[in-house]
Amino acid sequence: MKDERKIYDRLEVESAPAFVAFEIYRDLDPGQRSIDRAFGIHRERKGQKPNGKQAHGHWTRWSSLHNWVARAKAYDADNQREARERAQEDRQAEIKKWLDEQFTISKAFQGYVRREIRAELETPGTREVHEIRQLALVFDISGSWVKEIIGVGDDDG
Repeated sequence: MKDERKIYDRLEVESAPAFVAFEIYRDLDPGQRSIDRAFGIHRERKGQKPNGKQAHGHWTRWSSLHNWVARAKAYDADNQREARERAQEDRQAEIKKWLDEQFTISKAFQGYVRREIRAELETPGTREVHEIRQLALVFDISGSWVKEIIGVGDDDG
């Protein structure tokens, strides 16, 4: 089985504190991401006030040693790709739902016309000619809808 580890997962050589620091950095908005900002959040989480000072030297070393910038960019790219995939899946589900509804309506029209034509065949002369023409037109149009929805029929028009 292929290793599913991502570049932004904890590295084998990365200590737990270094990875926690990276997670804080990684989870910042990309436009606001900085080691100093991440360090300020770390201090707040520990109940300390951000002092506006730069991050401790080991944060800068960890960032350089463990390639935080590239790892955070990879994390952002994966999140963006996943968001696009979810949006595409949602859109496909909406389209499928709409097509299913259209297909159901078209089939209902077809069923209605069939019942009406059968009734006319069983008792001829109960409908006016214009009613039969209307039924034929509805049958033809709804049949075209079904063909269009399921993707069959003459492409030449």
